[in-house]
Amino acid sequence: YHQQYVEITVEAEKILSGLCHDGTDEGKAYAIAEWLMNNVSYPPDYKNRLEDNLGSVYTALSTREAICGGFASTFDFLSKKVGLDTICIDSNPPNKEGHVWNMICVDNIWYHIDVTWTDPSQPLRYFMISDEVCYSNHDQAEYYYNPLTLECVIPEAPLCSSYGSMCFGT
Repeated sequence: YHQQYVEITVEAEKILSGLCHDGTDEGKAYAIAEWLMNNVSYPPDYKNRLEDNLGSVYTALSTREAICGGFASTFDFLSKKVGLDTICIDSNPPNKEGHVWNMICVDNIWYHIDVTWTDPSQPLRYFMISDEVCYSNHDQAEYYYNPLTLECVIPEAPLCSSYGSMCFGT
């Protein structure tokens, strides 16, 4: 795993050095989300590819394919590299396939970001949204975790009652 970590760190540096943003936390987060939206795909045959580890940062950055866990873990990894305070969230509902997304803390306020569902025609639809909007189409968050170790950190996600200013163009 050490060699994989070295490889993704080198790749992350290349990616991050090529991003354009305004230097704000929101700008950095949006640039990373946009890069993922434009460069990593969700393979339609993912259920037949369990051995490919499509939920990992390594796979997302080396093959440019990922499922939700890979998108969220990669967003978290790249975000932390530029100093953003992010976490991965897992819904893990009983008897259903779970979903993984991110939260970011900007100016002591938490927001949801779902890079997996980001659509180029509506790039801000799932960017820095509130609990109300997030949970209207996502299962309730059960826990968050460290995406590199997959260790559960806390049994409950932070509360989020606001939207990021980019959502309103301010």
